[in-house]
Amino acid sequence: MTAFSLACVSFALLAGFVASWMMMIKRVQVENGRWLHRLLVGAMMLTAALAFAKGVELFGGILAGVALGVSIVFVVLSSLARQSGQTPAISVGQPMLAFSAPDENGDIFDSASLSGKPILLKFFRGHW
Repeated sequence: MTAFSLACVSFALLAGFVASWMMMIKRVQVENGRWLHRLLVGAMMLTAALAFAKGVELFGGILAGVALGVSIVFVVLSSLARQSGQTPAISVGQPMLAFSAPDENGDIFDSASLSGKPILLKFFRGHW
C-alpha cells in the first residue's frame, strides 16, 4: 500500500469510529461496545503511523495527522476517565429506592408518595 492510501484508510477508520461512537452515545450503550472502539483506534494509530513512516505527502499527512490526533486524544481521555464496573444502584425501569429529603420549600418529601405512578426523576449536581 502507498503512504497516501494508508492515510486514506486511517481517515476512513476515523469516520467509522466517530459515526459508531455517536450512535452508541445516542443509544446510551457506550460501555457495551467499547472494545470495538479500542480496536478501531488501534487500527487508526497503526495505519496513520505507517503512512508517516512511508513518507506521506501534504494532503495525506493531514488526513493521517487528524486520525492520529483523534486516536491519541481518545486513548488519553479514556485512560483518565475510568469508570467503575460496578452495577449501578438505580437503573432505568427498576423500582426507585425509598428516600426522603427536603424540597424547595423546606418540607420533607417522601418518595413513597409516588408509588404506582410513572415518574421521571432527575438529580442535579450542585454548583458550589
